[in-house]
Amino acid sequence: MASETSSTAVARLQIEEIVNPRKRANGSAPHPPIPTSALVPPSPALIPEPVAAVPPPVATGPDPSVRVNRMILASLESVGFVLFPRLLLLMSLGGAFVLGVMAMRYQTQIVLEILIAFTTLTVAPLAWLERMSRRS
Repeated sequence: MASETSSTAVARLQIEEIVNPRKRANGSAPHPPIPTSALVPPSPALIPEPVAAVPPPVATGPDPSVRVNRMILASLESVGFVLFPRLLLLMSLGGAFVLGVMAMRYQTQIVLEILIAFTTLTVAPLAWLERMSRRS
């Protein structure tokens, strides 16, 4: 059945089925092989010449974009230098207020001691540093 479907497909597509390369399906002789003397090497004019490597560009100093990037980084660093202590003080004051609310809500001795320790060890030094930096 496979040979019948393949033969009908061969007939429908009008192609040759090569079973034996020396003998064709319609009985005609195969094409003669091409002699090796007929093969001609390509002429030297058609072979492309190797392209010389392009020399690297000459360094003319730092790239302007690097200078701009350094300026942006320096400005962000100065903004961070100014804003970081204030942000730290704001966060510590927020923590002190949360601890104060907890001390008022639970009214236990340990919460009150934690509030006092946090205020004296964190908020007070940060507030003092902020005040000293504004004087100078």
